[in-house]
Amino acid sequence: MASNGVSLGNLKWYYAKLFPIKTMHAWLAYGRPDIDLFAKREVSFTLLGDIYLRFRSFASRDELHAALKERQPIKIDFGAVYNLPPRDRGLFSVPLVPVEKELVFDIDMTDYEDVMAALKGGSPVDETDRNWTYMAVAAQTLDMALREDFGFEHILFVYSGRRGMHCWVADERARALSNEARAAIAEYLALRFDSAENGRKETVPRAFSLPLHPMLQRAKTRILERTFLDFVLNEQRILDEPQALQNVLRLVPDAATADKIQRYLEKNGGRLSPEEKWMYMEKELRTACPGTAEYILFRYTYPRLDINVSKEINHLLKSPFCIHPKTGRVCAPFVARDAYEFAPANAAPTIDQLILEYNERSAKGVDQGIEELYIPDISLHAKSAASSSSMPKQSVHQSATKQFVHSVMILRDFVLGLQSDKYAAMSRQADREDRNAAAFLHGE
Repeated sequence: MASNGVSLGNLKWYYAKLFPIKTMHAWLAYGRPDIDLFAKREVSFTLLGDIYLRFRSFASRDELHAALKERQPIKIDFGAVYNLPPRDRGLFSVPLVPVEKELVFDIDMTDYEDVMAALKGGSPVDETDRNWTYMAVAAQTLDMALREDFGFEHILFVYSGRRGMHCWVADERARALSNEARAAIAEYLALRFDSAENGRKETVPRAFSLPLHPMLQRAKTRILERTFLDFVLNEQRILDEPQALQNVLRLVPDAATADKIQRYLEKNGGRLSPEEKWMYMEKELRTACPGTAEYILFRYTYPRLDINVSKEINHLLKSPFCIHPKTGRVCAPFVARDAYEFAPANAAPTIDQLILEYNERSAKGVDQGIEELYIPDISLHAKSAASSSSMPKQSVHQSATKQFVHSVMILRDFVLGLQSDKYAAMSRQADREDRNAAAFLHGE
């Protein structure tokens, strides 16, 4: 058994009855014959006992599904699409070369420990649930930059099941990016913050020189300022708790200014709201230490990317709809615009909850998988079919099964968007060919 009691028997049942194999296959095949992409995708299994199986690949959806039911992996990772099926790499004289993969991002709550205050503590999963706003901010900020600065359209966010989230960018040109291009995008989006260990004063990085870069200014105006006021000041209470305040003042590079702020807050803090404290502090910093107020705001709100995950085309990333072995939770997709409403404790059901509800349905004579029972076929002609946007937002009052179906519908909408994009491109190409043919016939 895994540490939370997720048994292999439960995993076998989950892969047989609930894992959305049809929708996952429709994504990874990208509307092409399996031999083109799906069969050349690296799939990695982690088995109970930390047995790690890399460079697996599967010729078809049914073959992958059979392997999931037989092996019952506690984790599934997807890697790159290679020039040949990874499992056949020893059969050919040519080297195994990665050809394409989604542009991916990984954000972990552990990287936010230094900016937590009142909401810090407890078990890792409870701490993540209380501090989910960091992940919501990261999803919306990342989604905005990827769409507006790079023009990407097909972006999937997935809760990792315990301490963070993943992002998959599946546009065709994103999948074709070189390692150098991936690294450039990751570096563009990432911010680095100095360590404030041992009481050392930090220096304000050049990125926070005024005026801010347009990408940073946009993120600040649309997302980060509101989060800083509502969550960081009022819920984390970083200016109210003594140690948390010291951590903030350590970010002020001028000792005299930091001392002045501290004396004022010690004398007057009891009658000031968190917003009023910040207004005073911000006014002092703008005069004495330009850029420091922005630095503090970004340090406490901006996404903390693990850029090494994004840089390499052959880097593995956990599949959506895994069951996390330490929590039993589903690695559930969510939509960036609804990220604040996505509460993992409610929106990511556990395997035990799903089994219980499935058994209740079976007792009533219903014995079908989730996709057969609830999910419309992946087809563009069914535009009137239900979608995640037409369903009620996730809430604590929904059953685990409804939460799970909602997550599958989000993946389905993502796949339908990819298919629409593909057929639109085919239509544009056909139109160009028709125009060229007409011009040739008319001697133009």
